[in-house]
Amino acid sequence: MKAEKVGHDEILPWFAEFWIIEPEPGIRLPAIWIGKKGTAGPITLVPGRDSSTIERALRAGRQVLAFDLRGAGEIAGGQGSVVNRAWFVGRPWPGMWAMDLIQAARFCRNRLSSPSVSLDAENAYGWSALLAGAAAPDLIASGSVHISWESLHADVRARGDQALTDVPGLLERLDIPQLRALWTGGQVSVKR
Repeated sequence: MKAEKVGHDEILPWFAEFWIIEPEPGIRLPAIWIGKKGTAGPITLVPGRDSSTIERALRAGRQVLAFDLRGAGEIAGGQGSVVNRAWFVGRPWPGMWAMDLIQAARFCRNRLSSPSVSLDAENAYGWSALLAGAAAPDLIASGSVHISWESLHADVRARGDQALTDVPGLLERLDIPQLRALWTGGQVSVKR
């Protein structure tokens, strides 16, 4: 994974490093690494611009990597054809966001030398965060996420054809209880 440091700032006792991370070729995501100067330790991934989550992690003595997932943040364009196109080419947004989260965790471990990475997505990215935690529990040791359903099967029954899968083929093998079991360090809550 490519990463480029593009800036640095300090307001003691805090530091901030500005990065562009590339989870896959051609996808460039803005990220900011924030922490207390002179301390090393675990990093909390915060997808989106969730200032209350960032503040909570910093108050707890953790460092933070806050970043925009692809198609979000400054370039977010609404629902329209981009969302449909992503699904029709077999790469729905939630699956791509999960990959972004896994790659960001890898960046924290390998490039920033974090001994541990957690994930805090009590926001619109909770579903992708659960997918990332279940897929890479070795990289994302713990976290807290909110999702909208207790079961994908129940969502399909309730919404019918409007409940298109976010990860093609996932429901053939796993439902939310199995995903939760794969990410033993994750705290998952359902918020409707």
